Parts: sequence; structure tokens; C-alpha cells
Amino acid sequence: MAATVVTNSGTLAVTIDGSQSPACGRLVVTGNLHLNNTTLNVTVGAIATEPCVIASYPANKLSGAFAVTNGLSDTYRLEMNYKGLNQIALVYTAAGTLIQFK
Repeated sequence: MAATVVTNSGTLAVTIDGSQSPACGRLVVTGNLHLNNTTLNVTVGAIATEPCVIASYPANKLSGAFAVTNGLSDTYRLEMNYKGLNQIALVYTAAGTLIQFK
């Protein structure tokens, strides 16, 4: 989905499905992206190990951040400026290794 200016005080719903390519949809903003008071709802189907870019915006055009994030577990972390590329991404975080000493 493409938009010139997005002002959102509602909800952005994202579904991740690693069995699809791409694994999630993306909001492409060519103007300002305002996220004040916005909720991010994430639903995970099949795990996607590749980063899921859920939005992109021009340099210096992002204001605010998600007020609430639902559905994020230890499996993904939210990056608001993924790799410095003006992208919001959900990045897979591999579970650590459990070592048990007896």
C-alpha cells in the first residue's frame, strides 16, 4: 500500500507468514508518517526468519512511535529505523541455547 502522508492514531495490523513471499505487507509512505497514539497488532503464522519490513518512509519524515505493541514475543524485535534505511521492520531473533549443568 502506498500513501503520501499517513497520520494514524488507530491500529496498524500486520500478519507474518514465513510460508509466503514476501512474509508480510508493507506500507510505503512518500511524505510524513505520524505514529502518535498508534497501536501495532502483530499476528504470527509461520515464522519468518528474514526481516519483515512493515513500513518505509523518507528520511526525517517519521514522527512518534507505536504507543502499544500487541503480539510481539521474544521471537521478533521491532526496529523503527531498520539498518538506517528509514524502514520499520520486525526482525527475527533466534532463541538462545539452553545449557544445563548438573
